[in-house]
Amino acid sequence: MGSRAEDLLALLSDTSDEGENAQSTETGPQEDQPKTVSGILDKSHAFSKKSAFRRQDAHPLVLDMILLDRFGPEWLTWEPETVWSEIEAEFGVSPGVHARNKINALKTMHVVDTPWSEWEVFSVVCQALVDNIPDFKMLQKPSVSDVIRAVTIMKKVKSQDFSEEVGRYIAACFLDDSVIFLPEPVEFAQPYAEMPRYRCTQCGNVDTDTENEMCDSCGAPQRFLEKGPTHDPAPVRERYGEVKKAGESRNFWLTETAEDIQVAKLLSAEHLVAESESRLQDQLKAVRNEQ
Repeated sequence: MGSRAEDLLALLSDTSDEGENAQSTETGPQEDQPKTVSGILDKSHAFSKKSAFRRQDAHPLVLDMILLDRFGPEWLTWEPETVWSEIEAEFGVSPGVHARNKINALKTMHVVDTPWSEWEVFSVVCQALVDNIPDFKMLQKPSVSDVIRAVTIMKKVKSQDFSEEVGRYIAACFLDDSVIFLPEPVEFAQPYAEMPRYRCTQCGNVDTDTENEMCDSCGAPQRFLEKGPTHDPAPVRERYGEVKKAGESRNFWLTETAEDIQVAKLLSAEHLVAESESRLQDQLKAVRNEQ
């Protein structure tokens, strides 16, 4: 990782809570968690400005609103230690490790564009936004669901195009999860997931298509190159649209075909995005009612 990326990642990192030992270095009481019954969230567990800084499930945009409302945009110029002390002074609570990572990610998104332009920064921002603890010593590859949830939140923070570098990284994450169709909001990375290639009709060579004007093997001109995607998303796109159109009323089951397995992963991601949006609205309502 180059020095430029390291400097930018320094905006995000809270070195007292890095990696797998982050929880064990947490000072004070353990983070408050919403009560559950058989894994179902108990919405009676009160959410407030104070508890937002101690709950793992606090939505990043709620934390963003609380900080901007209380401290204004000047908090974006503060060092992390100053942010933590001001939160404790104002709300009477020390922010937990998940809140600190989310706040650092939000600050980075507000002050620089690198979460949209550099894959290393996008990767750690992604982890923080989906309730995980970023590890600054090793790569944590986000899942399909992680990427879709994070990009959904990032688009609410700032209207910013993603670079080819980040698009290729997102495509690689999807391909690593064996998903070749990228729906909204990550459709911009679809061309990279398709991995265009060509076959030379003169010598039979098959190679990656990087806007080739001739065969890399025999030098045959472009007219002899048959171009197409390595991964054709059309079957998955068609199946995904069919399942989405049927909705909850569909009278068929997803099977273990390659297309259906990918559709299931995308539907799972969609469900998590909907849950995140519902959580955002519930928490915003609770915070506003407190005012």
